[in-house]
Amino acid sequence: MKLVLAFLIIGCCISGCKNKDLSSQHLSRISVIRDTEPSLPNNNKATYTPSQTGIQQNNTQYHIIVASFSTREKARAEKMLSRLKAKDYPATLLYSSQRYRVSIESFSTEAEANAARDEYRSITDRQDIWVHKIN
Repeated sequence: MKLVLAFLIIGCCISGCKNKDLSSQHLSRISVIRDTEPSLPNNNKATYTPSQTGIQQNNTQYHIIVASFSTREKARAEKMLSRLKAKDYPATLLYSSQRYRVSIESFSTEAEANAARDEYRSITDRQDIWVHKIN
């Protein structure tokens, strides 16, 4: 009996692990953020000037977001920011919609940001990188 039950459980697990395509109505441009460090190219040289609160706010409207953290996870957001800055990225930490968002780069136009986002997605093979507009 135990052997039959074990085979049933294994069979259910295997049949449920198939890749299935979702229709576009079920997809979103915002994805769940993984707890991994992106391996990004080291070709952008810029400096980071933190504000007194440690969160960078600037006039740029379009930010390429590589991670988003809840308010309880501010330390994790700052750790990722430090890793990106150590690789000479113009990374910033934004606070919007009650989330800490790690931006690897920012742009003044949406077209520039989308092009850079697509490049980062291609280089890192991560599809959860997205553009966040700040008004």
